[in-house]
Amino acid sequence: MEGQIHEFCADARWQPGSGTYGIVIPSLEQAERDAWPTVLAYGRMYGARINRLNFAIQLRNDARIRVFGADVPNLMRGTKFTSVLIMGCTDRDQILESLSVDYADSYPGLPQPRFGLGDIDEQ
Repeated sequence: MEGQIHEFCADARWQPGSGTYGIVIPSLEQAERDAWPTVLAYGRMYGARINRLNFAIQLRNDARIRVFGADVPNLMRGTKFTSVLIMGCTDRDQILESLSVDYADSYPGLPQPRFGLGDIDEQ
């Protein structure tokens, strides 16, 4: 999991301009315990601004990376993601539905989600 998160954060770091990148883990508790320490360490390594309350970092290129729990989909609403990494979640439809609310009229389509190890129905 740690390697995929580092790769995802590196992609955000090298993108021109700002963007919002989400990492979705099955539960908020798991997100805090498993994914947030990796994102936090990455942020510290590259001098990012850290928001511990929202499990988010803001990189020097203004890209924002935030960690979410799939069990609280309302926290994802209202965030227009540039890219999303979904890890270990079995209810992808609910997650994608939560994300799609933001793209109804203002964006031609959802960001292409990436699915991490441990997901079901991987192709």
